[in-house]
Amino acid sequence: MLFALVIFFGLAETMMRMANKDVYSDDYDGKMILSKIKVSSDKDIVYEPEDGWKDLKKYPKEKPENTFRILMLGDSVTEAPNIIRQSRKFKYIIRKNISDLSDKNIELLTVALPGYSTVQEVAVFRRYFREHELDLVIVNFISNDLYSYPFYKKENIDGTEKYVFFSKKYRQIPLLRKNPLYMLFVKKSVFFRFVNERAYNIYEKFAGEKEIKHLDLNKDSTARAIYNLKLMSREDNFELMFAYIPSMDIKKQVEQDKVNRGINDIEVRDWLKKVLNSMKITFFDMVPILMEYDNVETLVNYRVAHPSEEGHKIIAKEMLDFLIENKLVPIG
Repeated sequence: MLFALVIFFGLAETMMRMANKDVYSDDYDGKMILSKIKVSSDKDIVYEPEDGWKDLKKYPKEKPENTFRILMLGDSVTEAPNIIRQSRKFKYIIRKNISDLSDKNIELLTVALPGYSTVQEVAVFRRYFREHELDLVIVNFISNDLYSYPFYKKENIDGTEKYVFFSKKYRQIPLLRKNPLYMLFVKKSVFFRFVNERAYNIYEKFAGEKEIKHLDLNKDSTARAIYNLKLMSREDNFELMFAYIPSMDIKKQVEQDKVNRGINDIEVRDWLKKVLNSMKITFFDMVPILMEYDNVETLVNYRVAHPSEEGHKIIAKEMLDFLIENKLVPIG
């Protein structure tokens, strides 16, 4: 019996690898650092590109004459590894369109990696880009910034309020996370990861709110990061704007009364809007726009659950219109 199971798993693993069916593929060449961080400290540390942030090398701290400089913060939606041609990503469409309408030279710097949260984005900004002359900082906020890892768990060490950064590369059933044999199979076996993903989907349906037990801590650390960024915008004299980008097929979710992997985009939007209003931060909301859009299926690449090229066009158009209407970018 044991021999038959070994043969079965061996064949299944071989077939999965030959078919390249790994449900967990790396979207970027990054290094993951497990570290204790203090959210309000200049010593925040997060995972970052192996070769560093390219825009640090590309753009000097001082702006060239007659230049308008934008910094965009975000995660995989902003980085868009699923969009092959750079010119079709919404951030570069926006830069080109502003350049076409402005007499100034437009520079766009980005801090974005798959899996990033607002807390990490602000930490990277503080550590690496604080000394750069900036005119506008745009934070692209995605609903899973509050729901998915990394979580920041509050601890009191020597009377100091600290947070612990957790990396969650694989979705794991909580009761099994500390089992070394389970983790070994998750890390080494493509077939086991396939089975684990299906098992986790079943678990999610029954777990409900239990899996989101760190949500309040995430809200706390995210609000702190937003407040810190607001303070820096005052001190360094740049405009600050948050753009809320929900699931591109949110209209379909609302009509079917479903949420995406336990994430309620409307609830996250309402929470973020309340926080930003209390701090008087400019807020661009994609929800009403997408609720009026008919062909929502064309806006999503369902294979990677990210905006498609058509989705990037919509984001670029609507965000550009908002920037112009609110006089956040130089036109003419």
